Amino acid sequence: MAAGIFFQFAGKLTPLGLLLVGALALFNYYFLTDERFKPARYKASAADVHLRGINEMVGFIAPGFRFTRSAPQLDALVAKSRLFENFKKIEFVREYGCIAGRMGAADVAIVLTRAGYYREVTETIGNRKVKRKVEEICFDGYLVLADFPRKFDGWVTLAPDHIESRLGWLATEWRELRDQFAVRLENQDFEREFVVRASDPVVAHYVLSASTIEDVLNLKRRLGERAMMGAFFESTLMLAIPEAGTKFALNGDEPTAWLASCEEDAFRLQSMLRVLADMKVGETIWRPEERAG
Repeated sequence: MAAGIFFQFAGKLTPLGLLLVGALALFNYYFLTDERFKPARYKASAADVHLRGINEMVGFIAPGFRFTRSAPQLDALVAKSRLFENFKKIEFVREYGCIAGRMGAADVAIVLTRAGYYREVTETIGNRKVKRKVEEICFDGYLVLADFPRKFDGWVTLAPDHIESRLGWLATEWRELRDQFAVRLENQDFEREFVVRASDPVVAHYVLSASTIEDVLNLKRRLGERAMMGAFFESTLMLAIPEAGTKFALNGDEPTAWLASCEEDAFRLQSMLRVLADMKVGETIWRPEERAG
């Protein structure tokens, strides 16, 4: 019946009218499907759907873990850790996603992080020179935080040793003269890979036991050329593992890319869980008196 009414109506239209009706139908289809015309509310709801999809994937791979858009107090934790003091200048630390949960006896958070500084550039627009600030990214990747089962005061940091490979044992001698926080360890393989700095050498030797050193070396071997960094502070372990590119993005305006990005994110999450397993996170059970202290 509806089809009959339509054809009766169409029969009364001129060719120009039919052309206009077809153009209107085409525009409506284009308006409803093209992402540029989607209102902000639609995009927000699509991002929420994507967020639920990410959490289903996270919960399947790591039961009990959950993805959120932000990580509270990250700036304060990074400052306490002194992790980024290896860089000459860090002016901002931004998180754009956090996967948190428990692994054995430990609380764990995997925070997607970018850190860097601002650089002033001058651009010529017409006859004018305009100055503006651009971001220079020093670190893009994961900050992995977990309970560390030893109680201590102070801090210890690990940074890639780019000088050792060129200067050999002279690098250690030069560093000890230049850096009051530099600490020498007995494990030569570890010293070839990392610069160790600490608030107190006693703290460094206490935290970096033989088993912990071996765990870190095993992790470094698996990560290969990636310049891993680490910090121990306030009974917390923090690892910085670089990985450039978009990760766990909430593509509210590109729903067709969801499945592909979720598949890539699943591999990323499995890789980070292997990092935690390499460091034996959660395997040591805290004693109540240590935890309370």
